[in-house]
Amino acid sequence: MKKFRQWSLAALILCVGSAAFAQEPTAKDLIAYRQGVMEALGKHVGAISMMVRGKVPYDHMVDQANALAATAATVGDVFPAGSDAGETHALPAIWEQQEDFQSKVTALQDASRNFASVAASGDKAAIGKALGAVGGSCKGCHDDYKQAD
Repeated sequence: MKKFRQWSLAALILCVGSAAFAQEPTAKDLIAYRQGVMEALGKHVGAISMMVRGKVPYDHMVDQANALAATAATVGDVFPAGSDAGETHALPAIWEQQEDFQSKVTALQDASRNFASVAASGDKAAIGKALGAVGGSCKGCHDDYKQAD
């Protein structure tokens, strides 16, 4: 009987857990997730900037650069249809001008991957230049698709 209860409890947990994953996300959830991803990008750039400016050692440059590139790789997926309603700084133009928006996302992803590659070289001058390209890709998108704070 004890084993039956253990298996029953395990089955119940599995069913409840599966139901939680099966729910469709709300616009509020999608926006919160997107804001978390964008905040993570900013935090990685901030940490990298501290290293480039000599405020902290370069000890984690490659780790931060790889994390930046990995996070940037998700940006194209965090603006799905239906996530334009609610408290967001994302402008409606994102969903109205998808082709241009996606080209700017691709520019961010390319710049971030390139930055990760350059960061691995350890060449501080090249790192600074590559970081500038990442910043330029961020600005290019924010200028057209983010509401001013």
